[in-house]
Amino acid sequence: MASLSAPSTSKASDVTFTVHVDGGEREVTTSQPTLGGALAEANIAVDADDQVSQPLTDPVADGAEVTINRVETKTISEDEVDKYQSSEVEDATLASGSTEVESEGVDGVTSNTYEVTYIDGEEVNRTLILSVKKTERVDEVVRVGSGDTTAASSTDASASSSSTSSASIAPAGEAQQIAYNMMSSYGWGDGEFSCLVSLWNRESNWNVTASNPYSSAYGIPQALPGSKMASAGSDWQTNAATQIKWGLGYISGRYGTPCAAWSHSQSTGWY
Repeated sequence: MASLSAPSTSKASDVTFTVHVDGGEREVTTSQPTLGGALAEANIAVDADDQVSQPLTDPVADGAEVTINRVETKTISEDEVDKYQSSEVEDATLASGSTEVESEGVDGVTSNTYEVTYIDGEEVNRTLILSVKKTERVDEVVRVGSGDTTAASSTDASASSSSTSSASIAPAGEAQQIAYNMMSSYGWGDGEFSCLVSLWNRESNWNVTASNPYSSAYGIPQALPGSKMASAGSDWQTNAATQIKWGLGYISGRYGTPCAAWSHSQSTGWY
């Protein structure tokens, strides 16, 4: 009678390989059929983002060199500063060599948020995912004197006197009514009008021929220099409507609203 014998079973041969990971190396001996199984058996964790030199599902050869690069992604925020620039404007109403800051400089600040990728602790890529402007840059303007203030003051006073005597000046109440009517085209309501009244009360008391003896600021909005208002009309020296038209355009372009301009004036003394 033929004898029955159990089929022979053979254990898979062990393999030994080297793992380079976390700044060092480890020698691993295993009988696991795949690299992933061998690493798990050796308690070497591999995250989903990590880079492995061969697929985890493949068998590992005896004497192989396996490299694992740790990949980490972080979200970081950094402020980017845009330094303000400074410019000088010659002013004949200031004594030669003297200076006066017309507009204070303010650095612009933007908060940038990045997604940053690191491999083994070294940054290899960053992607901008959000940018928020925290502060708008405002450049500094410095007026530099180039003349004799005594002569300039005398000339300004003479010009102011001449203008007052020859001009037909709109009363403050009438000028305010003109401004109120014009403001509707900007979409500004009564609240903004109240701010405008306060602002120009401080600047000129709504006087068409108001002239600053220390600068060339002129008129209801105290344009500096007054000749800027020529862009609104050739009668800018005497016409309240022309001055108000220019002044409202200036406020809209620089501050957005009269209340914003008034707030700036309250904090700095100018607008």
